[in-house]
Amino acid sequence: MNDDPSSEAYYLALGRFIDHFAGIEQAFHSYLWIETAVDISVLKAILPDTRIGNVSSAIRKIWLSKGKEPPALFERAIQQAGILQSMRNNICHVRGGLTDKGLVISNMEIALPGKGVERVVTIQDLNDASHDLRIIGACLAALSSEATHLPPSATLLPWDKIALTPWRYKPPQQRSKDRKDQKPPRGQRRQPTS
Repeated sequence: MNDDPSSEAYYLALGRFIDHFAGIEQAFHSYLWIETAVDISVLKAILPDTRIGNVSSAIRKIWLSKGKEPPALFERAIQQAGILQSMRNNICHVRGGLTDKGLVISNMEIALPGKGVERVVTIQDLNDASHDLRIIGACLAALSSEATHLPPSATLLPWDKIALTPWRYKPPQQRSKDRKDQKPPRGQRRQPTS
């Protein structure tokens, strides 16, 4: 695949990621609907915000109200979904521009001194994130099948096995671009500059 960010391949990967993310937001909402067992119009009235954080919080509260901990598969899905939501928000709201390496995500113009972060989102990052969104979808499909008491033979795919596929997208370690304003690690002294 051409890694030139100005190419159609980059925008295809970006569009796929955004489209898959929107589908996962809907999947979380659908799973909430299954767990609440209320009419969908009632659910929309009491929780009109479909952002993953709000929906997952409502799902977690339902499980806890039943005296149970949320399933490990749910926790697995929500943890990676949060990472990918942060990536999506940065792409949509904090982007800086295209370079020969990828889309630069930067908050340098609005960050406090020493707190600015800049990173590049590559085609591979977008493809890995899209792959992980499909795994999150498998987690929710497996949970939905279990919640609706479908026998494993009733589903077309082995959702529970797909749901345990390793994540591909790993967020980079955040580091400040403005190093002179950073504090040295504990136990180390900054050398005076001359």
